[in-house]
Amino acid sequence: MKQRRAAAPYAKAFFAVEKEHNQTGLVGRELGHMAATFESDLALRDFDPLTAIAEKYQRLVDEDLGRVRAHVRTAVRARGPQRELRWVLTLFI
Repeated sequence: MKQRRAAAPYAKAFFAVEKEHNQTGLVGRELGHMAATFESDLALRDFDPLTAIAEKYQRLVDEDLGRVRAHVRTAVRARGPQRELRWVLTLFI
């Protein structure tokens, strides 16, 4: 919980610098990749502040762009092309 509160100033700083240089989204993608790496390692997961920073940052970007996120649940597990499409779409979010 402490990490979540501490993440907000970092996320705001990243967002402000990006916005100033008209590069919104660039840091977010990198933060997302780094956070996913930390999240996938059990030993690092508890010590990873990047996940919280990336989440807060993404909320700021979404709010700025007027974007609303949705979670889609399907009755059948996505396979093949649908799973691939989901992965490709996450690169643009």
